[in-house]
Amino acid sequence: MSPCPSSNGEMIRANDFPGSPVPSFPGTPAPNPYRTSEATTIPPLTKAFVTPALLTQYGRWYPELLRRQGWERSSAQRAYTWALSNPRTALLLLLCEDIASWPKAVIFGLEDEKMPYLEADLQGIAANPKKAVEMQWRVTAKELPQNGLHAEFQARETVPLQQINVIRSSGSEKSVDRVRLLGEQDERVLVRKRFIYSRPSQKQAILNQIQEFKKLEHKNIARLACSYSQGNVIGIVTSSAQYSLDDYLQLPLDPNRPKLLLDWINDLCQAMDYLHSMQMSHRSVRPRKILVEGSRVFFASFGISCDGETASPPKRMDQSYFSDQSYIYAAPEVITPRGKKVSRPADVFSLGCIFLAMMTVVKGQSLSTFHAYRASSTHDASFHANLDRVSNWRMRLQAISGPVVAAQPQRREQAMKIETSALEYIETMIRADPSKRIKMRRLAAWWSEAKSGAGLVRRRSLDGMNSMNGMNGLNGLNGISGLNGMNGMGGLNGLVGLNGLNGINMGRTDLGQLEGYYNQRRHEDAATTWGAK
Repeated sequence: MSPCPSSNGEMIRANDFPGSPVPSFPGTPAPNPYRTSEATTIPPLTKAFVTPALLTQYGRWYPELLRRQGWERSSAQRAYTWALSNPRTALLLLLCEDIASWPKAVIFGLEDEKMPYLEADLQGIAANPKKAVEMQWRVTAKELPQNGLHAEFQARETVPLQQINVIRSSGSEKSVDRVRLLGEQDERVLVRKRFIYSRPSQKQAILNQIQEFKKLEHKNIARLACSYSQGNVIGIVTSSAQYSLDDYLQLPLDPNRPKLLLDWINDLCQAMDYLHSMQMSHRSVRPRKILVEGSRVFFASFGISCDGETASPPKRMDQSYFSDQSYIYAAPEVITPRGKKVSRPADVFSLGCIFLAMMTVVKGQSLSTFHAYRASSTHDASFHANLDRVSNWRMRLQAISGPVVAAQPQRREQAMKIETSALEYIETMIRADPSKRIKMRRLAAWWSEAKSGAGLVRRRSLDGMNSMNGMNGLNGLNGISGLNGMNGMGGLNGLVGLNGLNGINMGRTDLGQLEGYYNQRRHEDAATTWGAK
């Protein structure tokens, strides 16, 4: 027997609901749940992301929900038809416990195609527009794969990443920010890099670069968690890290850091050798793009850009141009290409500059002092523009014993030999002529031997410098005005106006003899440089 009509109109009955105006999603069963008037318990939406199957499942419970509202038959029928046509908007209001706003949504024409909504779009419709806007990602977001795969998002779909803060932004073409994956319980922080392209060819070029990067498998090269595209934006997502190498080197020195930095130099050598063995170039080596997580160091994502060129420094000639790391650590041929293609030797130069900065910390010296010494009285602290001063600094580090922490005399001696040899190899990395720089294959092989305790080449003349009493030595002996014991000079901070290292009362003959030693002593043969045939 049918229920009596209410004073406001006839109540809707179970079999009065019209059929769905949209086809069922493929693969989903199509029983008719509307022929029963038994009470239905609607399960809570526990999954973070709403799939088409879930939308269909919830649609089957809508008749029971509408019967509970006590609406007129015509209003309930219109609301039901609207909910089937706009399942995401209907479910959004249901998640906000605001099914009472469905009739208003029908009147004001809320449609899934208009998502995502702004608060202004829901004013006068939803009971709590702000809550609805905050929750709408659950019905518009598509799950991002976490296995390195790529996902395409439509304009009205939400990328499930919540921005935490911006790391840096390069105009309108690229930005880097920290994000959190929506729907995750572990609050994991990720790093997202976004590229904005203007032509379809640029999109394909970026996607090709991403695919090339995904081929790399090395413990000291970052892995992509995923990538996605939406509209004219392509994003790549990687794990976050505690520090960039740039930040890490500024931390107060602790006793274990010298050994750790030497280990990292080896790790970065092996990673770059692996990259070059794959016939690939990094093209943007700088401290900011090397990351530190615990005791692990690794290259951040690289080789991905809108124009395919990541080696060039910023195209601006102001103070920020000279302070940008892409300029400071660039190889000479990157700044002045002279019609030649920039290739892997540029990576060797930039990495050598980074290694020299790391060795500066290993030796207990100040990076700010090194920076000021390179710049002298100018604003240009780049390595490529100050190769003479860079060479002088490297020779100074060569003569400093540094904070050796090994307890056994034999290990202390071995550590000092590794540091000495490392500085000599750095000299072969930062030569002005690309063809004369050492290949990473040779350098990685030496580091592997050095780490195993074998293959250490004993250098003459430098081993006995610490015991030279009564001479103008380079190690700052008692009463001698050496580089490391300048009483009253404040170290290199007192060099202003003294023409750099050569202006100190240390004896020009010593530096000349030391330079002569390096000019004569080339430990690699011709086949280990880029100029070899």
